[in-house]
Order: sequence, then structure tokens, then C-alpha cells
Amino acid sequence: MAATHRLVNLEIVEDAFEEVSPLGRVLSLNELMRLPAPEPLIEALVSHRSAVLMVGATGSNKTFAMVGLGCSVATGKRWLGHKVAVKGHVVFVVGEGAHGLAGRIGAWERHTGAKVPHRRVSFVLKPASLTEPAFWEKLTEHARDRKAVLVILDTFSSLAPDADETKDVATIMRRLSDLRADLEGTTVLVHHTGWGPQDRARGGSQFESTPTRCSSWRSSNRPTQAVWCRCAARRPRRKRPGGRSTCAARSSADLRCWKWSRETRPEGPR
Repeated sequence: MAATHRLVNLEIVEDAFEEVSPLGRVLSLNELMRLPAPEPLIEALVSHRSAVLMVGATGSNKTFAMVGLGCSVATGKRWLGHKVAVKGHVVFVVGEGAHGLAGRIGAWERHTGAKVPHRRVSFVLKPASLTEPAFWEKLTEHARDRKAVLVILDTFSSLAPDADETKDVATIMRRLSDLRADLEGTTVLVHHTGWGPQDRARGGSQFESTPTRCSSWRSSNRPTQAVWCRCAARRPRRKRPGGRSTCAARSSADLRCWKWSRETRPEGPR
């Protein structure tokens, strides 16, 4: 039976998908020099026009962190205490747990006092597998039509249940990067950690070698069920990422909401 998918607030564009040359895009040196300079999406944490892998163990609240990221980009409110540099439409691609999203977004709105504009977000629920090229074509069309600046795919295992986490990863990560390039925006793939180090992605090494940025989301030994988000550029093999770690503590007022702390600290490989 062919895979089916459901789209919320989404009209599929039926025009033929733009044919891509086998050579890709060919640039002269002058054209290369005119490409946009790197800029942040979230200052000091997430780069604009980047492909990001965000990993975390089960129970580390990865999905709610991404809800906060998406709501911040849609509204311009700070995320983890950091300024939003690029505001715009956000596409959430969700493989499971869609019924809990409304409550989480509502909790974020109550905590921040901001209202997420309905036209600034759209949701793709339980789509075809990430292994299917047709899915990426339709997702690209949808995101282009809405001039999306951020696409979040949560999680790899629920969106690609038929994928081999070693053999199929390179192709899927390439498509994530291609989507970033097509939109000139940011793409984020959420994935689980394995049984080993809890800041490393489960599966093939291509998970961490292909994206332009990797972030780990892990539990902390601190009280109030805090977690730490650590962001870094492509990390050296067998080394923990450097960069800054940002603490996010769960608010006692609403267990579905987070009270984002501005506490950051430099942290290098160890």
C-alpha cells in the first residue's frame, strides 16, 4: 500500500517540480563573491541558511524546544534568551505527537505574552517517508509558496521509519541541505541519541558530518528539571562540541512551558 500523508493548512502546488541540472548551479567567481554573507537566525546559536541536526535523548524535551524555536522565529520573541535575527514563516513537519502541539504552543504564548500569528506557521502531519523523493519535492513547494525561513522536521525515526540509520542517512541529509539551499533558509532535523554518549546522534556518522551545525539537547543534574542546549559547528570526530551551553529550566507555574534562562557559559571540547 502506498504511503499516505496529511497536510494541515496546506495547499499542494500542482505545477511540475523544477528540473535540476545534474551539474547543479554553476557560478563564476564574481557570482560566488556576490552570494549572501553568513548571518544568524538566532544570534550566537543558530545560523540562517544552514542545515542543523539537533540531537537529544528520549525525555529531554526536544520537541518542546523546537516548538519554542519555531514560535520565536514566527513572532520575533527571544529564544533561550537570544535575539531572533530573521523572522518569518515556519513549517513544522511532525511524525508523531501532533495532538500535543496545540497545548505546547498555548503554553509558550502564555509564558511569553506573545501570540503566534496563524499565517506564520503551518504543520505537515505524518507525511510520506523522508526516503521518498516526492516528499521532499512537495515540502519544498509548500515552503517556497509561504516563503518559509525555517523548516523543522521532528523526528527522524518517526518521519523515516523505513530508513536504515546507516545506509540511508547520507541521502536524507543531502536532501535536508538541498531544501535549505532552495529556500535560502534554515532546516532543522531532530534525532535521538544512541546508547553511548548522550550528545552524539544515533546511527551513521553522516548525521554529524553533513549538516553545517550540530546541537545537543541533554538533561542536566541541576534542580527544576533543567536541560542544556549546546550548539557547535561540525564537530571533530570523537570530541564533544565546543561553543556555548545555554540553560533552560522548566517553569513551576506551567509544566508544559519553559522559563528560558539567559545563563550561558563557554565550553570547549573535553
